Amino acid sequence: MKRLFTLLVCLFIPLFIGGLAGGLTAASAGLYQNIALPALSPPGWVFPAVWTLLYTLIGLSSYFAYTSPKGKAKLWRTLYAITLALNFVWPFLFFKWQLYMLSFLVILLMWAVGFVLTREFWVCRPAAGILFLPYMAWLTFAAYLCYGVARLN
Repeated sequence: MKRLFTLLVCLFIPLFIGGLAGGLTAASAGLYQNIALPALSPPGWVFPAVWTLLYTLIGLSSYFAYTSPKGKAKLWRTLYAITLALNFVWPFLFFKWQLYMLSFLVILLMWAVGFVLTREFWVCRPAAGILFLPYMAWLTFAAYLCYGVARLN
């Protein structure tokens, strides 16, 4: 029962943070349809679906790290908190305040922190690191999109 509760908390935290940021910036998200976009830009409906999946994987990854014998390390928890904080701030920078170059720089920071966090998750439990790889792949693609938007607008 305790493991189920831990799993639910680990899933809830990133989904809540992502949902809150999305809800607070939803009115500005229509901006995506009205700005110049780089090649390979997906339609706007793709983002909420992808982020829901990614936040679920991030939550599972944190669960596997937390429940591993090596999961009590403070470094991964600090990096995880930074990752979630940056994920919360980014939609405000991009959608609400239209600070495209700053949002690109924040994605680069997210990628760097995510890289180290992936390694730390891997050390705790390889499955935790593997589950974090889709997030890293998406951040790479998002950095391309963000840079393209910054250049075109």
